[in-house]
Amino acid sequence: MTNGLVDLARRVHKTMEANGEMARIHNRMRVPLEETGWPVWFGETDGDPKAPLSPAREGCFECGR
Repeated sequence: MTNGLVDLARRVHKTMEANGEMARIHNRMRVPLEETGWPVWFGETDGDPKAPLSPAREGCFECGR
């Protein structure tokens, strides 16, 4: 993040099997990556890049029409 703006050249959309709530409308859902996990994900610090990835908690995304 730079001056409050996300560097769009580093934008990634990771998906996984949808949880119960999202599965009602689609079989996949985005995996949220909290800002604290960005350095490991982008290789700026050592660590397993999959470690900061976890399923979204129920209610994390709004389902609408």
